[in-house]
Amino acid sequence: MNKPRRSEWFFGWYLCAPAMAAMILVTAYPIAYAVWLSLFRHDLRFPEQ
Repeated sequence: MNKPRRSEWFFGWYLCAPAMAAMILVTAYPIAYAVWLSLFRHDLRFPEQ
């Protein structure tokens, strides 16, 4: 890969990285939270108990 092409490739990843990070966080947080709740057996019918 020559230098101009490599710099374009890195620039493309530089522009895509924030959007990819946001999509991963928006997807991973609910999944991780659901796993957390399932491990601790939260009962949504009686939250005080």
